[in-house]
Amino acid sequence: MFPPLFGRYTTSALGVIAAAAPLCYFVRKYFNTDSDEDDIWPKNEVLFFCEVGIGCKDHLVEGGEKKQCSSKNCSFYNMSRMLHYLNSAESSLDVCLYLITVKDLGAAVIKAQKRGVKVRIICDEDMANGSGSQILSFQRNGLPVKYFRKSTRLMHHKFVIIDKRILMSGSLNWTMQAIFGNWENIIITTERTIVREFLMEYERLWKSIE
Repeated sequence: MFPPLFGRYTTSALGVIAAAAPLCYFVRKYFNTDSDEDDIWPKNEVLFFCEVGIGCKDHLVEGGEKKQCSSKNCSFYNMSRMLHYLNSAESSLDVCLYLITVKDLGAAVIKAQKRGVKVRIICDEDMANGSGSQILSFQRNGLPVKYFRKSTRLMHHKFVIIDKRILMSGSLNWTMQAIFGNWENIIITTERTIVREFLMEYERLWKSIE
């Protein structure tokens, strides 16, 4: 009597395995533990800018050579991560920042527009006209920019939404002082609930500015 019983359960087990195979494939593809870190979704990444990274030894070399750095506290590494995400934009790039003066980051935004990405920028009017601001460069290149007009309140947001699914947000203004001289942070996430809230706020702000 054991062989038929064994055979029945074996058949059932095989059926379960066959049914689960597509799900296992989906899970493996979604989380893809064999792939590079950048291919893993959902994504959560934190960048800290601090005194440890400002004097990263990998960049303190004669001739000013910029080596590839493996330290996650390195300011050069952190900026390279920011550029990575900006350069990954395929359909949309919504920028809401108090101050933008770093040319490399500004250039990445302009390049996104030139490769067909829909770019929108919200900024503070006082800072937009400040020394080194990248806003004039954005306007010369035809990027749509909206200002919060002068008031007693500041447009002090610092967040970017990439392709409506990746959020970069934190304390960091896009300035050399912030990146190489301050204690700052950026959180990068694809958590849908969080990204959706920022998208809704961006749309509200964009529509509220004449």
